[in-house]
Amino acid sequence: VSSVALSSVSYLSQIQNLILSLGLGLVSGSSVVMSRFFGEGDYVGVRKSFNNMLTLLFSILILLLVLVPFVPGFLSFLGTPDVFIKEGSSYFQVLTLSTVLNLFNNAFISIERIRGRTRRIMVFNFIVMAIKLTLTAFFVYVLESSIVMIAFSTLVSHLFLSVIAIISFSKKDSLFSINTKFMKVEKKTALSILSLSFPLMFEKSAFSLGKTIVNSIVSSFYPLSVGALGVSTGVSGLVTLMQSGFSDASMALISQNDGNGRKDRVIKCYFSVLVLTLFFSLIGTLVIYTFSKPLIHIFAMGRNGYDIEFESLIYDVFKYDLFSCIPLAFNISASSLIIGSGRTKIAFLVSFCRVYLFRIPLLKYLLSYTTLGNISIKIVMIVSNTLTAVLSTAIAIYIILKERRKY
Repeated sequence: VSSVALSSVSYLSQIQNLILSLGLGLVSGSSVVMSRFFGEGDYVGVRKSFNNMLTLLFSILILLLVLVPFVPGFLSFLGTPDVFIKEGSSYFQVLTLSTVLNLFNNAFISIERIRGRTRRIMVFNFIVMAIKLTLTAFFVYVLESSIVMIAFSTLVSHLFLSVIAIISFSKKDSLFSINTKFMKVEKKTALSILSLSFPLMFEKSAFSLGKTIVNSIVSSFYPLSVGALGVSTGVSGLVTLMQSGFSDASMALISQNDGNGRKDRVIKCYFSVLVLTLFFSLIGTLVIYTFSKPLIHIFAMGRNGYDIEFESLIYDVFKYDLFSCIPLAFNISASSLIIGSGRTKIAFLVSFCRVYLFRIPLLKYLLSYTTLGNISIKIVMIVSNTLTAVLSTAIAIYIILKERRKY
């Protein structure tokens, strides 16, 4: 795959994340509501909130399906560079179908998390990843297909998990089963879900839109840097995915204990996840940095041969991007407390500051008024992640001090 195609994939993936964030916000907000009911022992409330979540989620999925035929115009409306539209319109159409399945799968994963079945989640994620990587390697290296088949690989991998989710939701004796009795949107339940979900929808959408704006700014100065940044994010994502795993698990525990009135356990859970996330982030960062060169070398291999300039660009961005994951351990731990305790508006504020206050203005200034060039991207990643960690941790400490006065 050429460096232009890789840059197209990186750019369009951010737009996909923008769309995905709407559904993920709904799932996250619903998960908090269900976890609270679960902690209180209100199983009728669990059933109602689960089925109402699915009804609201299906509405979003239908809108996404309607979007598919109009993808070129949609990408143009978002200000996507023409070279990326030409290279990736068909890719994005398949990716949109994949997003539909991905959102449904995330609802299933959130339920498994509430049940405490984290091992099952790990197994499912490994299988999905294995299917995606195997098919992608086959289409790219054996059949030498276009990037559309990369999106098709993602679609097939998500389809596997969707089948498992449908089977799970069809079990009548399960607390989390599709029940037409509760599928009708109930005003009180829906408002409870949406009051927590809307800030998270805006938080995730604003963050994804911000990353799209960052890509657009970077591409206007250094087009291939978008691909380098995308590859760098993917490799360093081995650390951030681990961080998210700790955060997701602790968020469910915090919500359940918050619903049960156990504020002391909520605070203990925050400090536990902070220590674990920070420890494993340090270990993960060192391990990935050690093996980073052979990993990055893979992405520099295209059909036209080895692109040494692109590899050098990726590696330069990657070094700063990876080590900026360490302050993210503080941010992710704080987010689990903030969202798990139902303070979703604060989560939106933190995410907004991370992109629109700490990242975009600084990036625009460095690229426009200095001669730092690509170094600007590296500086911005570290500065924005560090300032976000300071802000979110300060908020977490304030919440803890406030809760301690109650018991």
